[in-house]
Amino acid sequence: MNNNQINKQEIGCCNKCKESFKCDILFSFSRNIEHVDYEYSLSRTYFILKCPNCTNIFFKRLSEFITTDTNDDGTYVDIYPQQANELREIIHNICVMLVKNGHRKWALIQLLHELNNALDNRAYMLASMGIRTSIDMICRKLIGINGYSFKQNIEKCRTNGFLSQSQLDILKPVIELGHGSVHRDYKPDESEVKIAMKVVLNLIETHIIHANVIKSVLRKHLRENSIPFKTITDRKVVKNSELSTPAPKAIPQN
Repeated sequence: MNNNQINKQEIGCCNKCKESFKCDILFSFSRNIEHVDYEYSLSRTYFILKCPNCTNIFFKRLSEFITTDTNDDGTYVDIYPQQANELREIIHNICVMLVKNGHRKWALIQLLHELNNALDNRAYMLASMGIRTSIDMICRKLIGINGYSFKQNIEKCRTNGFLSQSQLDILKPVIELGHGSVHRDYKPDESEVKIAMKVVLNLIETHIIHANVIKSVLRKHLRENSIPFKTITDRKVVKNSELSTPAPKAIPQN
């Protein structure tokens, strides 16, 4: 315990209020780790803090990373219990609606849960890669075909009318975010990833969930009114011979 920290304060973001305050330090402990072989040192300080606003007690870990050769450093803060990201409830509701609409076994549901965990843990590079993957999965679901490249899937969604040019213009920076993390070691920030996630959730809601609901309501309406309804996948291939106009019967000569 650091005695000089007793009765002092430390800035911490309360995971209940979701705001930063000067919190009372109930306990603190520091340790330094020297990695001579890898030429870096790590200093960590652990705090138990009490929020002055709601009296909530939470844990904070402050990590300071220093490389001895370049003097580059980095400071990282972790709060426990972790704050639930603002998109958690939306992602949960999307997953529930996907299950209700017959997509229980779709791997996208598992991916959305993992994206939730990545956002909670501020793993924004992983999240951006997962968001790019989710777009690919959505496109393959819409066109109903596997085996194409990511770029081809996007283009087929456009040519088949699932995505308009304006929607593609919105998706491009989202896709580039994932490309950057995969190919160029780009480290996106929290706001970039959350905006990208909202775009993907909107895509799922519009083209998968709402489309299924509309089809279901339409089928019910047509069935109640005894009107035949066939989707594109229900239609049978019609031979060219069936489309040709039959020749008129010969009129007998008197």
